[in-house]
Amino acid sequence: MARTRSRRVRGFTLLEILVAFIVLAVAGGALLQLFQGGLQNLTLAAEYTQAALLARSKLAELDARAEVSASSEEGSFDDQFRWEVTLQPYVDADGATPPEAGVQAMQLELTVLWGAGPDERRYAVQSLLLTKPLAQEGP
Repeated sequence: MARTRSRRVRGFTLLEILVAFIVLAVAGGALLQLFQGGLQNLTLAAEYTQAALLARSKLAELDARAEVSASSEEGSFDDQFRWEVTLQPYVDADGATPPEAGVQAMQLELTVLWGAGPDERRYAVQSLLLTKPLAQEGP
């Protein structure tokens, strides 16, 4: 008895290949969005790190001044980063100023800003700065 074998070649159909490509495209798109979000977070972290270093530099500059008085100042570090600083005599929570002890406590508020409009970012620092009191002019 002769057997006839059906020689059917097994493989993927066109529909199976199309479904596989669609699944691959959707997964690839999701991976690209994850990478994009990661890169944006990395850039933002680098900007905040740079702002913190610039704030530290400005604080050291203010601390090195011989005389400090109540004032508001602003300026820029470069084309991207700018700063604002406010110095005022320290007043505690009860509204009293600390007694004179050869030093004057100044409340310092420093803000480093970058970006513009709704994308503006801020890094703010508050500190106390101890300085020699300004010489009082006498009669």
